[in-house]
Amino acid sequence: MNKRWMRGPKGLALVAAVVLAAAALPASGQTNGPITTQQLFTDTASMGAQHGNFLEAAAGVVYTDNVTLSQNGPSDEIYMLGLIGNLERQGAPRFDYHLNSDLALVKYGSNIFPTQPFGYLDAFGDFKIIPGSLSWTGRDTFSQALLNPLGAATPDNVASINNASTGPQLKLQPTLRTSVTIDGTATWVTSSTKAANYTNISNHRLGGDFNIDRAFSNSLKAYVSGSYMDVKFQDTTANTDFTQKQLQGGFRLGTSRTFMDASAGYTWLNLDNPQQEKASGFTWNVMLSRLLSPTQRLSVHWLSQFTDAANLFRLNLDLPTPGGGANQIVTGSPFLHREVGADWRIEASRTTFDIAAIYFTETYQTSPQSNRDVYTISGLITRQLSESIYADVGAYYDHQKYQTGSLSKNVNAEAGVRWRLGPRFALRFVYAYSSLTPNGYRENQIGVTVLYALTQGARAPDERVQMRTTAPAYQPRL
Repeated sequence: MNKRWMRGPKGLALVAAVVLAAAALPASGQTNGPITTQQLFTDTASMGAQHGNFLEAAAGVVYTDNVTLSQNGPSDEIYMLGLIGNLERQGAPRFDYHLNSDLALVKYGSNIFPTQPFGYLDAFGDFKIIPGSLSWTGRDTFSQALLNPLGAATPDNVASINNASTGPQLKLQPTLRTSVTIDGTATWVTSSTKAANYTNISNHRLGGDFNIDRAFSNSLKAYVSGSYMDVKFQDTTANTDFTQKQLQGGFRLGTSRTFMDASAGYTWLNLDNPQQEKASGFTWNVMLSRLLSPTQRLSVHWLSQFTDAANLFRLNLDLPTPGGGANQIVTGSPFLHREVGADWRIEASRTTFDIAAIYFTETYQTSPQSNRDVYTISGLITRQLSESIYADVGAYYDHQKYQTGSLSKNVNAEAGVRWRLGPRFALRFVYAYSSLTPNGYRENQIGVTVLYALTQGARAPDERVQMRTTAPAYQPRL
């Protein structure tokens, strides 16, 4: 991965050309929606300046010329305290963990909005009671979703969704080439918002799944899996309880340069609704990642899944192009999510370039007026200017069309500089622009963030870390 590339005047000119081309594309990365307040110091470029495991505390201030994200909105200062990182340990004797955080506590200088968290956090832990056979797992995921999908992502139009799961996992190995994994899970989904009008989608769900693997070689295995989930809402006046059963089969191929996971199956979705009792159909999931050269990786995916707002963000974490999709919609209704996307990433010794595109459709069972077609395009380039300074430029475009005829277009762009002051401290300066149609707003943001490394330098990423964003096998299945 450490090849000489784009050095010297010609290299800088090529970088500039790519940046100008990317100005019509979005910043791809592990983010939940467009570049907004909660992502100013937590975007992919900042993470791209790290290698392997890292965890940072961040504190910053941002000036915005349109804090309400409305036409001719007022200006304000925004103060943020956050946790940024991608930290994991796999293969330990007793305890494995994974933390992926882009979370910030945000306070508005004029108190026009109440103080609250923004961003996302995904934490997973696996305690091995009997190593290799019995373990107890837990996972917590925090993210946001929009109340009004055509509105701007202000605190009065955003709901926080926390998804906490726990349960036992039993692994059996009847033969040297066959393994059986059985999971039981209890999940608590809580939702909250500062908005006055809100449909509470908090719920409790019980479920389980099984997976049978059969290895044909060191690189090829086939599997059969199934799952069951029973969802009970706190507020059943606005939500419909449902159960979901799924059965699928597939194969997984992993070599030094290629990863492929392809599966197909059928889902039975039963809603406790006299008018719509069943919604079933075929599902599939195809993921392919190919190392084109020591510096280039191409990833594509194609899927059709029944899901809901509480699970969609976790689903996105398993995709080869994580976080490239648009903001989620707050709804308790299950829906059919079909998606196709691709991501091309180049990592040279001093330059990283990433471009991604995603198209997806959502078909809702109980609220067809929310059906939508969405496509997003994103681009991000990061350049190491010196041993201690990194610069990045990115852009993001999101296009959403609803069955009702409504249309939403979101344009975002950002430019930043990260300056490492020492082994632990760094400064990050950011400028961001955003606009939304038909809301009609435009916003400019200028911010500075102080970052403090909580880990003592990161190890070089191993193959598991490199493949984690393209391989669902390395993601928890709670």
